[in-house]
Formats: sequence, C-alpha cells, structure tokens
Amino acid sequence: MKRIHLALASLGAVMFIAGCGGGEYSTTSSGTTIPTAAVQITPTNAPSVAKGAVTPAQSMVKSGGGQAGVVGVVAQTSGRSRTVLDISLAEFNRARGLKFSPAVAGAIASFSLNCTTSGTVTVSFQDTDNSTTLTVGDVLTMAFNNCVEPTTATENGSTTNGSMTFAITSANGPLDLGAAAGTPGAPFNASFTLTFSYFTSKDNVTNLTDAIIGDFSFSTSDDGTNTTGTMSGTSLRMDSSVDGAFLMTYYSISFTEANVPSTTTPYSFSVNMTIASTVAYGSVTVTTPTPFTGQGNGDPTAGVMVITGAKNGTNNTTLTLTANIDGIHVGMVVDDGSGSGPQPLAATTWTAI
Repeated sequence: MKRIHLALASLGAVMFIAGCGGGEYSTTSSGTTIPTAAVQITPTNAPSVAKGAVTPAQSMVKSGGGQAGVVGVVAQTSGRSRTVLDISLAEFNRARGLKFSPAVAGAIASFSLNCTTSGTVTVSFQDTDNSTTLTVGDVLTMAFNNCVEPTTATENGSTTNGSMTFAITSANGPLDLGAAAGTPGAPFNASFTLTFSYFTSKDNVTNLTDAIIGDFSFSTSDDGTNTTGTMSGTSLRMDSSVDGAFLMTYYSISFTEANVPSTTTPYSFSVNMTIASTVAYGSVTVTTPTPFTGQGNGDPTAGVMVITGAKNGTNNTTLTLTANIDGIHVGMVVDDGSGSGPQPLAATTWTAI
C-alpha cells in the first residue's frame, strides 16, 4: 500500500467511468462543480473501481506511520503527510494542554502561539465555566496564519492556513494532558464537533495543497493502550491541487488501533459513505459489512467491502472486495446489473490497488 497525504479521495478516483447520467451538483467558493450522479460498475472497469476505492478507504485508517488516519486520504507514493484524523487529534491534544487566564465565564479570550518553524496560531476560547482549561461546553477556535511545522520521522513538514473550531460536547476522564507534556491522560472518552473553515494544508516536501470545508462529529476513547473512534457527518468537501475536488456525504467511519503500533498490534476499520468527485465525474457508495482487520502496518487479512454504483435498468451495479488471509490478495466479484448474477473476477493484490 502507498503512503498517504491529506485529501478526500473519490472512491472512483481512477475509474474508467461508464454510464454517467444527470444529477445534482455541489459547489463551494472554489468555483469547482462536483457531479453527484452515480457511476455504473462493469467487469471492464472493476479493477479500476477497486483501485479507486480500496486504496483511499484503507488509507483512511492506515497512515504510513501506522497511526490510524480516518477520513479523507488518497494514496501518493511520496507522502508522509497528516491525515484529517492526525490533524484533528493533534490539535485537540494541543487544545487539551492549553492553560488560559481567568476571565468572565462565557467571555471570549484570544491569544497567539508561535508555530515551530514560523507563523502563528491565534486561539479564541469561550470558557463557559471559567475553569481556565478545556471542558464540556467550551468552544475553541484555532486560526492558522502561515503556520509552518518541520518534517519529522513520520510526516512531511506542512504550512497551514484557515481555521478549525472545536465544540466539546462530552468528556469522561482527564480532559487535560496530565503531568507529562504532550501525553494525553487515560482512560479518556470525549466527543466534539469540529468545523473547518477555509482550512488549507500544504505539504512542504511535495508542494501538494489540500483545502477542507465542512464539519463532522468526532467521538474517541483512549484506554491507555488502544484508541477507538468514529467520525461522522453529512457533508465534508476537499479540494486537492493534484486530485481534484471531492465531496463526502452521509458518512460514518470507525476505527480501532494501538496507541503505539507494532508489527503485531491489531487494527480494524469500517466505512459507510458516499463520495462524489470531479475525477470520477460521479459518485459511488461504499460499505464494509465485515470490517477490515490486520496487524501493524500490514494490509488487511480479513474483511469485505461492497461498492455500489449506478443502476443498470432496475438493478444495482456492485463490486465486492474480500481480503485474503495471506494479507496479499483481494478477491473481486462484480454484478453489472444485467441479470446474469455475480461474476467472479481474477483476484488482485493490495499492492496493485
């Protein structure tokens, strides 16, 4: 499997599309129109559908460094950049570690922080209970101004602009980071909404730039050994300087992975969503009736994904992908909706897709 960068990938990003029809379109201030009509799956385009679906879907929960990286990533051979989950949890943990000056309860206080290399982050904090730390009911906005972070052993350096807003809806456990700086306290459960406003992230090694606009609900649980979580929402859009514009709707993505992954630590992930893209010129729907599971940074050794495209007459067109226990091969069965039923195809490999 390839390394990944931050970007919402269409599940049909490299499809050879057939059967596109009319449909509604979604636009943002970028001015790019995204077609949302479903695309049809055939035996001919099935390998490309698999490549367009599995790589980003698997990458959503398996970053190059082994950390779970849910929501919106697309494979690139050179990237070690942050996923949306990486960004969300890193900035959430940054917020958990902040201490604020006492103020009138409910008032909004602002201050600036220097980024590691250059640039700033302006933090606006509405402390509903005047606790001087992040607690339930608080709202925190982080506005990035050419915030440059350096390349590390696990990810490329980045330049960030725009803003993200956290609204804490529940917490059970140590919401602050505890005694060890940068180390979240555990056990810990929390949920929050996260809104991206004209948020951009540039990979300083590849110069790839991705923009995010939209919001989602995030629930996470950390028992000190494993982190589990779910990210869900109705609409999240991303525009990539390389991969085009993508719109994810009615999505729910769940994951479990070790806090410190090794070659033997287990992981699992499941995906339910619809993705439309300018590249695929349409949309497909993805579900995982059997979650994908595996170990460490390895490819899945179990799990089933069903990709559903446009109807052929009155019948859905589908592609079913099944992980082989060898962690190498992936079975493919296509139903083109012609009435001839499921058609097994030659197995592919995780490397190929």
